[in-house]
Amino acid sequence: MTQVQDDLAYVRRIVENSRAALSVDSLPLLVWGALTLVGVGLVYTVEALDGPWLWAVLIAIAWLYTGWRMARTRGQARLFAQRVLATTWFAVLTSMTLIGFVGTFSGALPTQTIPPVFAAFFGLAYLASAVLTGRQVLVGLAIAWWVGAALLFFVPPSLRLVVFGGLLLVLLIVPALALHRSAATQ
Repeated sequence: MTQVQDDLAYVRRIVENSRAALSVDSLPLLVWGALTLVGVGLVYTVEALDGPWLWAVLIAIAWLYTGWRMARTRGQARLFAQRVLATTWFAVLTSMTLIGFVGTFSGALPTQTIPPVFAAFFGLAYLASAVLTGRQVLVGLAIAWWVGAALLFFVPPSLRLVVFGGLLLVLLIVPALALHRSAATQ
């Protein structure tokens, strides 16, 4: 073998070993998904709560949890792929927070566009996760999120949020629970 082939084989082994050792911390996904689902439920059942303050409180709780988790895991040895995965989800959630609050408060984005845009962001995050972890099921979830995003644009605005809540349950919370259980048994 040439030096280049040896180097490529070495890099391939590192990537394969990283994927094998990579555990997906799905607890933050569960927290964000559950808080969003609570928000959807409250918006549809308690009319007085339908407003920006409900979402500000729920998203603040999610970010406080995220900050606490980051502080708790700081200093722990992590694979490069785990750092990239965490950074990807952090970037997606940051972007969604900015779009959700700044986009709507500025009037640049109508509130009815937020659920399909968020669904598209989840598709992006799941595809990046699939590439990093080598888990093909995540590719399917990414595609499902993108199909859901496209369909959400055609759902009547009064139902868009509740349909998004259903997507959250089926495409985020249930898979995150499955990932959490599989990580706990390993």
